[in-house]
Amino acid sequence: MAEILMSILAGHWTDVGSRLGKAIEACNKSVANVESRVPVSVRRLSDLKAAPEAVEIEAIEPVERAARALQAAELAFASPQVED
Repeated sequence: MAEILMSILAGHWTDVGSRLGKAIEACNKSVANVESRVPVSVRRLSDLKAAPEAVEIEAIEPVERAARALQAAELAFASPQVED
């Protein structure tokens, strides 16, 4: 019974790690999109004298972190095997 519960818990944590990875990937894609589009628009507005000249936009850094995978052998089950 304990192995089944540990397997279920490990499966949940694996899902959490996977979803965190997807959130980081989405964040980095958003940063790349902003970096590729916003500076062009800001320069255009500056050229038209429609934006303040002394305002500087801070750089947005991509997130370079990853979720740690489960390492313990007891938690290495891919999915629970429930027997009737």
